[in-house]
Amino acid sequence: MPAARSILPSLLLCALAACSGGDEAAPVDPGGDPGGGPGGGPPASGWSTQVGLGAPRDVRDADIYGVDVDLNEGGTALAAWEEDGWFASDVAVGSAWVAWRRAGAWEPPVKVSDGPGRAVAPRVALNDAGAAVVAFEVIAHDLEGGGIASGTVWARRWTNGAWTAAVRLSDAPGAPHELYASRPRVGIDGAGRALVAWEQRNVSSSPANAVWASRFDGSASSAPFLVSDGTIYAASADVAVAANGAAAVVWVQHTNPYDPNQSGGGPPNPNVWARRFDGSAWSAPQRIGADLLDYEGCERPAIVMDGVGRAFAIWQEHRLDENRIAAARLDPARGWSARAVLDASTSSVDHRSFPSVAVAARAARSRCGRPTRRTGRS
Repeated sequence: MPAARSILPSLLLCALAACSGGDEAAPVDPGGDPGGGPGGGPPASGWSTQVGLGAPRDVRDADIYGVDVDLNEGGTALAAWEEDGWFASDVAVGSAWVAWRRAGAWEPPVKVSDGPGRAVAPRVALNDAGAAVVAFEVIAHDLEGGGIASGTVWARRWTNGAWTAAVRLSDAPGAPHELYASRPRVGIDGAGRALVAWEQRNVSSSPANAVWASRFDGSASSAPFLVSDGTIYAASADVAVAANGAAAVVWVQHTNPYDPNQSGGGPPNPNVWARRFDGSAWSAPQRIGADLLDYEGCERPAIVMDGVGRAFAIWQEHRLDENRIAAARLDPARGWSARAVLDASTSSVDHRSFPSVAVAARAARSRCGRPTRRTGRS
């Protein structure tokens, strides 16, 4: 009989070379990694060898999904992933795990989900002082009626050298098959105040889908609050938080409600919306995407923010026969810029998709998109 195969999460790591410029020293987080090489020497450069995190799992019994990782300016990293297993009842059982990289080495993994339900889609955020937050979705299965009974969003914080108890951030389901909170996104500021946003579907409300959030203000997490205006379908949120406490959320929101008198409900024209937090109050929701016609639309928004609250949002647009990567910039003093096109294709068979964005502490920006062709990918 052949030996059992195994699977384990792995990350490709890169030691950061000094890039701040001038004589400014890189910040150091307590108990972390100052970013130097072995023995405090100069920083290493290039990709390290692949490292396996967690225990090897038999692929016939478990799968591993949803790896996420954050890295602070001191060189400390925090990785998260979900492990899904199967019991004899064929009910999926999952758990969320994290592992730290400190002092130049990865530490043993720690399970951060507990209790009943399947924990999936963990996301982490880490600040330069070493405080962190992990959020994940917990799926409850209906063992009698079948299917998924509910989805809720939970979070834990790393503070004073330990993980706090898990706290449910989303509303509690009122009844089975009523509320599904999913896809959490997280951010944390320099003082350890955290923001978690998610999309939530409540079959007893209209519209069913909206974007919600909860903010940890330094002492407690707030009750869940609406980020989108709650009048029309909204989903696919992303979050960015600055060291100074500013924050922003972007999401996709339909322009037109479902019309039963049109084929397929008519064109929803999903567009990109945003809302920002200045450290004390939230702005009103604002559309930052372009005017859309016919069956045009936007998807996959992402946002990053520098230390003083300047943000850069990027997303994917479908404009009839033209596919684009578009973006907008947030200046705290001036608000959102007009949308700009970063890349476009005038061919209906060339796509521009899956944009991602990163920001340095000094607000340098970079973007990438994945060109795709119906006949292949590049």
